[in-house]
Amino acid sequence: MKIVKAIREGRIQPNKPSATKPTVYAIWSDADQPTTTTHAMYMPAPQLPPPRTAESYNPPEEYVPTEQERTEWEETDKEDRQREFLPAKYDALRKVPGYKDLVQEKFERCLDLYLAPRTKKVKLNIDPESLVPKLPAPKELRPFPVASTVQYRHPGDTRVRGVSVSPSGEWVASGSEDGSVRVWDLGNGREVWRWDLKSGPVHFVEWSPNKEEALLVAVVTGKIAILSPIPLVAPIVAAATISHVNAAFAVSAATKDSGAKDRGVEAIKWVRPSEKERERGILVYVEIPGTPKQISFHRKGDYFATVSTEGTSLHLFSFGYTKLMSGSCRQISLNPPNLKTRNSISIP
Repeated sequence: MKIVKAIREGRIQPNKPSATKPTVYAIWSDADQPTTTTHAMYMPAPQLPPPRTAESYNPPEEYVPTEQERTEWEETDKEDRQREFLPAKYDALRKVPGYKDLVQEKFERCLDLYLAPRTKKVKLNIDPESLVPKLPAPKELRPFPVASTVQYRHPGDTRVRGVSVSPSGEWVASGSEDGSVRVWDLGNGREVWRWDLKSGPVHFVEWSPNKEEALLVAVVTGKIAILSPIPLVAPIVAAATISHVNAAFAVSAATKDSGAKDRGVEAIKWVRPSEKERERGILVYVEIPGTPKQISFHRKGDYFATVSTEGTSLHLFSFGYTKLMSGSCRQISLNPPNLKTRNSISIP
């Protein structure tokens, strides 16, 4: 009954005439290739290119090599030959001998097809320009400095090594290679005060964060200069600054006289400048070994620390005495409640 039903539906055609086979086949046609794929990753094998004129059994005369060309081709290595064969000319196709490398080439061809990957690789067509991020317009990045409003000009080509702004925001101090420490008006860039330390380049300058004082510390080779622009500040501020420095100097002298080395505290030589220098605001010189490169004040301005790159010691100064720390350090920062350095040295 199923066969009868299939015949009625046309799925089975009895006495169906057989398909006639063509008498001539197109050798380079793809008509005999299956159009349906057996699996999703089906990829047909690449076909050989059609023969060229030089591969004909009866090529033109210009394709036939001469004796010299034949000799050069035979003497050339197989990898360096431009052609894998030499064109030959025959009068008739029946005179063409069998190809001696036919089996070897077919084997290599089958080996290439066998070892060829059968995976489709999807190539992404991406414009390289689309991968480059678009930079924003400069006008979208504002606010940023677009003009120089105030310039603090030093004489000649003097190099400035340190800059510090006073806690009141009124003055700017700078230390330069000519050995001078200059105080500038922050608003108009005018030089209002200057000290010539005459000890080589000024490596670093730092204002004390205490707003009740006007204390500036500068470091040069072998010593620290404690400065104050006394004529520029209010009398109350000047008096508090001088009183603080005098008390520190007195403590230093008392510590030295009592033999501080017995208690593990290294005495540093505190030197009073001349009367003329003190009138100019150079209050105290602190002579230390090495050359300090950086200063860091405590937030209250009670003490500060310096770092020397010439040695492996860290000199911590509290006004009037010194505490030495062993170890290599390049930068120090005083943060309450502890002092911490970049190389993990800490002082409680």
